[in-house]
Amino acid sequence: MKISKYIYTFGIITCIILSTLTGCGGKESKKQGGLPEKMTRTHGDSLALAARFIGNFEHFLAVTDSLAAIGELSPIRADGYRGVAYFQMGQMDKCIECFRRVVAIENPPAEDFWEYIHAGTNLVIMLNSNRDYDNAMRTALRLIDKLKEVDSPLRAGELQTLYLCLGDTQMMLERHADAAKSYDEAYQWVLRTPNNPTCRPIAACIETLENIAVTNINHRMDEAGVWVDRMDSLVTIYEKEPNAIEKELKALRALVSLHRAQVLQMHGQKAEAARYYDEYTKSDYGKSLEGSINGCEYLVEAHRYDEAADKYTQLDQFIKEWGYEYDLETIGKNLLPKLRANFGRQTLIDRTGLSKERIGAAFAQGSDNASLPAYVRELRLDYAVRLMNEKREFSIEQVSMASGFTSADTFTRNFRAKYGMTPTTYKQTQSEA
Repeated sequence: MKISKYIYTFGIITCIILSTLTGCGGKESKKQGGLPEKMTRTHGDSLALAARFIGNFEHFLAVTDSLAAIGELSPIRADGYRGVAYFQMGQMDKCIECFRRVVAIENPPAEDFWEYIHAGTNLVIMLNSNRDYDNAMRTALRLIDKLKEVDSPLRAGELQTLYLCLGDTQMMLERHADAAKSYDEAYQWVLRTPNNPTCRPIAACIETLENIAVTNINHRMDEAGVWVDRMDSLVTIYEKEPNAIEKELKALRALVSLHRAQVLQMHGQKAEAARYYDEYTKSDYGKSLEGSINGCEYLVEAHRYDEAADKYTQLDQFIKEWGYEYDLETIGKNLLPKLRANFGRQTLIDRTGLSKERIGAAFAQGSDNASLPAYVRELRLDYAVRLMNEKREFSIEQVSMASGFTSADTFTRNFRAKYGMTPTTYKQTQSEA
């Protein structure tokens, strides 16, 4: 789900940021291998936190700069806080610059090690969001190497997030076998992540598994069902926790149903898929604005375009409530699926006024024996070319989604077969024209 994936990026980085700001222990934290067992809070941290939780991030940034200037915050902690402030203010380039400065430190001091890892993980997430996959992969691998020899309860949570991000990066680079290995590593660290009475660790683990499942579904990978099963199993464990949050639990259980519907639809088990989707729509989460929008990708895949298009009428409200800007990221992940639903809603029958039987007969009797699917594929490719000419800022993934292809791989294969070049090469020729 594209919207779900976008929320995941925002949600994970917010989670890491909040744990950076609030997950600090006292100065007497037990040491393991020369490193603090948990993040240690300084006097400067306390002052910065007080400024942060006012909610005025320009003030938070100013306080951070002042504390750094008088030596109350180390360079790593100061740049970590600056990155948080710029992220909250929507200044992503400055956010990335701050996190880069942290990661550029080769040997971070032991007392700042976990703040260093958090800032580095945030950088990987931001680079992935910016599609800077090569640098995201290099940074993730560097941080993983630094964590390999660390003996601390914090290690498992950090490594599952880093391997998740690494897998996402490799998936986007079409290194599917490498991505599968990274996701399996993330799963191993999910299994080693200790829970606590707050249940936040197990909830974060479920989010990790859900996002791996979503990525596999979006790329139509055979392993998608395995990841939904793993998510389902962990949700069942969470249900037995005495401090489980009921609203969160219901939402997670609903998402399991939605993802099962998507996997079954992908494998052609349409009746079972519809049953799970119906179960999803009856849940409190499925009835919510967020849940209604998140379910649209199943509807489009099931060719239930009218339902999807009707639900997408709420998209502007959803974007406003979540505070998104109408940038290319939002357009690609939210508005293009809406366009696809509306494009599919108007069928060939609507456009021509002919009956389904007349259309089928016309294709069967055509001189080239063209099939209806082949004709639709040609329409999609023609539309993709027009889109690349008119919207040159759109990525190949965005063009493929808007044109109705199931994946960028399928789009590229069909484009090359018709035009003798990849969409990327075509875009390059356009930019040179």
